[in-house]
Amino acid sequence: MRFGRGLAIGLIVFGACSDPESPDGGVDVGIISDASSDSGPRDLGGFPDAAVDDSGLGDTAPTDAEATDAEATDAEPGDLAGPGDADPTDVQEADADPSDATETDAIEPGDAAPGDLESADSGPDDAGLPTCGDGVVEGGEVCEPNLNLCCNSTCTGPLAADTPCRAGTSCDPEERCDGTSPTCPVDLVEPEGASCVGCTGTSSTTCLGCFGGTCQPYVSPCLTILQRGQSTGDGVYTIPTSETGTTAEQVFCDMTTDGGGWTMVYKKSAGVAGNAATLWNTPGAGQNQRALLNRARATGDYSTPLASRLWVAFAEARVEVVTASIAVKALHFDVVGRTPVDWFAPDRVTLSPWTDLPTIPTWQNNNGRFFSIQGTTTRTWYLNSTWGGCPSDTGWLMIAHSNFCYWEGRSPDAPSEIFYSAGTTIASIPNTTQTLRADALIVFLR
Repeated sequence: MRFGRGLAIGLIVFGACSDPESPDGGVDVGIISDASSDSGPRDLGGFPDAAVDDSGLGDTAPTDAEATDAEATDAEPGDLAGPGDADPTDVQEADADPSDATETDAIEPGDAAPGDLESADSGPDDAGLPTCGDGVVEGGEVCEPNLNLCCNSTCTGPLAADTPCRAGTSCDPEERCDGTSPTCPVDLVEPEGASCVGCTGTSSTTCLGCFGGTCQPYVSPCLTILQRGQSTGDGVYTIPTSETGTTAEQVFCDMTTDGGGWTMVYKKSAGVAGNAATLWNTPGAGQNQRALLNRARATGDYSTPLASRLWVAFAEARVEVVTASIAVKALHFDVVGRTPVDWFAPDRVTLSPWTDLPTIPTWQNNNGRFFSIQGTTTRTWYLNSTWGGCPSDTGWLMIAHSNFCYWEGRSPDAPSEIFYSAGTTIASIPNTTQTLRADALIVFLR
């Protein structure tokens, strides 16, 4: 009896291990094979044997769990002892119990239970107190200096009233805190065209003005067009009279003479009433009238305020005596450091059509000698040498506005007659061979 019973048990065990068709044996063989080739982390040594549930293996004897210890070989699909096991019912082996904090859990390499914050804690508990100046308004902070220009150094409120918060310039005034808000007031700028300093010099007369919050320098209109490669030759060009281009004016540009880039700012035509010096000193006649924007004799006068407004942008002046739209004489002047009033002087001449024209400052207004735009009450743009009586007057250039002498004021060009020396030296003004009349006197700047 005892032998037969042992033989029967032995056969049953042998069959379970060798018969692949047996339901119980087949499962055990498969799992053993799987465990032997499994590369995953299936070490069950960290759990007590009693925690392994082998009830699904089909073993009826209570001692089977000990005999076939799951820690060594058991890897049933329902057994979730490994870290990769996701069976939601096996909470002990997967360490999903928030209250589970045994020593074994704390050292398990794969343990990532929700309650285990010792090794993976990145929550706000460790953030500490707010840090003023880190650029983040948090905790009890009211503001941040990095974000709010009027925030105090402790991030608890605004700076005192009248504290500067944004530096200013000539065209962008300084802003100051109001004492109630940590935010710096809105950045305001000066109106377009307002006077300013700091562009190319130290006074408001050396800058074009404020445009877009920036103090802009003057530019020489026609020369700028030429330098930018936008020239199409001599003719009329429309130029902005502000940096923003909100206003514009048409001007005549000489793009060929002496290198080009000359802006015509003045033209006095013979026969047109009006004092020629006044036309220069108080510009603003004939602007944007295309019929005047050329070298031809006209029925009206032309002068643009650009001459005075952009004066510091210019380095040279050219005064032309024109007949039949051709410059028959031209004087060149260095105007750097001078004003629209005093640039026309003998010591500023750089090129003259008359070889004997004086170039020393003491020449003008001395004993009948004139080198002056203003000249006398009846003679302007006056280059004169002697007053020896009407028959003996000598000089190089003038515009006569009266009939004081017998040789002036009696031609069709009156009341504005333009006389000039036709040769390369001084001429007797009454002598009609030496002195000729011109159609216009024109001033270009560059």
